[in-house]
Amino acid sequence: MLAVLGGSLIGVLVAFTPAPGFHRASVAIVIGGSIGGLVLPLWLWTAFRQPSVELWTALTAVAGAVLFSLVVAFAGPLSEEAVVYLPASAAGLFLFGNRRTANVGVGLALVGYAAVVLSQSGYPNPVSRILIASSFTIPTALLMGWIVRHVERLSAQEREGARNVAELAARLSEMNQLLEERVSTQVAEIETLGQLRRFLSPQVADVVLNSGDRDLLRPHRSKVAVLFCDLRGFTAFTSNAEPEELVEALDEYFAIAGHVLQRHNATIGMFAGDGIMAYLNDPVPCNDPAGTAVAMALELRQTLSAFATRWSDRGHDLGYGIGLAYGYATLAIIGFEGRSDYTPLGSVVNLASRLCAEAPTGEVLIDARTRNEIGSSFQTQAQPVSLKGLPGIVTAFHLTGAPTLAD
Repeated sequence: MLAVLGGSLIGVLVAFTPAPGFHRASVAIVIGGSIGGLVLPLWLWTAFRQPSVELWTALTAVAGAVLFSLVVAFAGPLSEEAVVYLPASAAGLFLFGNRRTANVGVGLALVGYAAVVLSQSGYPNPVSRILIASSFTIPTALLMGWIVRHVERLSAQEREGARNVAELAARLSEMNQLLEERVSTQVAEIETLGQLRRFLSPQVADVVLNSGDRDLLRPHRSKVAVLFCDLRGFTAFTSNAEPEELVEALDEYFAIAGHVLQRHNATIGMFAGDGIMAYLNDPVPCNDPAGTAVAMALELRQTLSAFATRWSDRGHDLGYGIGLAYGYATLAIIGFEGRSDYTPLGSVVNLASRLCAEAPTGEVLIDARTRNEIGSSFQTQAQPVSLKGLPGIVTAFHLTGAPTLAD
C-alpha cells in the first residue's frame, strides 16, 4: 500500500509541475502503469487468501486499470494528469479506506486541483480542465462507492453466514453430545434391566431401574417375608406321566404361581425343580410385608387348588404346600458371571423352607413372627411342630381363612 501511495504522490507532483519541457502525458502513463502493476498483484494475492470477498476487489482493480488506460489514450494532452491521477486517487481511497473518508478525500482532491489550476500560470483553459477532471473523478468515485458498498454487503453476509454456521455447528455438537449421553444412559439402563430381570419380576425390576440406585442390590440386611411353595406327589407324577405332560404341568404351575407373585410385587428368589421361593420388602419397600405375604399365600392357595383339581381329573395326584416366615435376612447377589441370583440368606429363609416341607398338602404354614405381625386380621390355628435342622419344638400356625370381618 505504501508503494502505491508513494507512486501516486510522485505521479501527481510530476503531473502538476508546470515546468516546460515535461511531457506530462508520458510520465502519467508510465507512473499510472506502475501503480496498476503494484495494485493488481496485491489484490490478486488477497483474492487467493479470501476468494469469496476480495476477488471482487481484484476484478475491480483490473477493470479500473483498463479504464484509466483508455481514458489516458482518449483524453489528450490537456487533461492527462487529471483523468489519470484524480480517478486513480479516488479509486485508491475507496479501496484502502472507508467510504466516508474516501468521499471527503475525493472532494478535497478536486478542490485542491481546482486551486492549483486557477492559482498557477501555465494551465490554459483552467475551467475546462476542472470540468474534465471532475467528469472523470466524480463518476469514478460513485462507481467505486457502489462497488465498495456491494463488497461490504457481501462481506457482511459472509460473516453472518459464517456466524450462523458456527452457531449451528455448536448446537449440532451439543445435540450430538446430548444424544450420546442419552444413548449411553439407555444402554446402561438396558444392561441393568437385563441383569435385574434374571431374578426380579418385571414390574419390580422396572422400579429398581427407575430409582437409579444400584446400591439397592449390594449386600445388606433387611426385614423380609419369605415364602416357599412346592408340589406334593411330584416325584410319583414324574414316574407315571409322559415327558410332555411333565413339561405341561410345570409350565402351568410356574405360570400360575408367577402371576400371583408378580401381582403382589414379590421378588422371585429361585425356581428349583418344583419349588419356588419369593420374598417381600426388598429391594422394593413394602408397607406391610407380613400381611401382604399372607394375602399372597392365600391367593396362591386358591389358584393352586384349582390347578390340583384339573390334574386330578386327568388321573394325577398333585398337591402343594406353602411355608411363610418373617424376619431379618442378608440379601445379596449370589452366583458367578453369567448366572447369578439376588436372594436372601439367613435363618428366616431356612425357617420358611422347613415350614413349607412340614405343611400338609393344600395348607399354608406360617411362623410366630408372621402371626404376631398380622394379629387377628387372618384366621389362624396354632400347631407345635418339629422342624428338621431346628432345635426343640416350634410353634407354627395354619392359615385357615381370609381376613376376618371384624377388621
